Amino acid sequence: YTSAYPQSAWLNDWKSLVTRYQNNPTVIGVDLRNEPHNAGAGGACWDCGDPDYDWHLAAEAAGDAVLAINPNLLIFVEGTDCYTYDNGTVTDCDWWGGNLEGVQYNPVVLAVPNQLVYSAHDYGPNEYEQSWYNSSTTPASLAAVWTKFWGYIGISQQPSAPVWLG
Repeated sequence: YTSAYPQSAWLNDWKSLVTRYQNNPTVIGVDLRNEPHNAGAGGACWDCGDPDYDWHLAAEAAGDAVLAINPNLLIFVEGTDCYTYDNGTVTDCDWWGGNLEGVQYNPVVLAVPNQLVYSAHDYGPNEYEQSWYNSSTTPASLAAVWTKFWGYIGISQQPSAPVWLG
């Protein structure tokens, strides 16, 4: 958030959109933020505790605001790009919106159950050459990367939520 566009403005924008489409049966959900990223430079983070940057907290606030108006909508929550753990000593990075490692420690909890969908953004090497796309890439090596960042959700995460690949 910024002083020009604080959290309250973001939440009010979501409330206006949800109210506008409340009776439209073709609107089934909302993706709260496209590709939250930039944890290393003062952008979105998962559980850093800073109310201006903590995407986990923002997703819960926005999801609850949306569901207070329309409890039938699906709430899509993307990951961040990086996740820091072990008291700030380790940082894992994936694509913008693709890192949902923080969910295993602090999942999003919404006031209305069963409306959450995690959305992992993942791209192939034609879009962006990630380090795991190289001459030694195999189906097993890709499965290991995807399991680490988001594929474990629904397998080991309880309570769980569906995962949408965006």
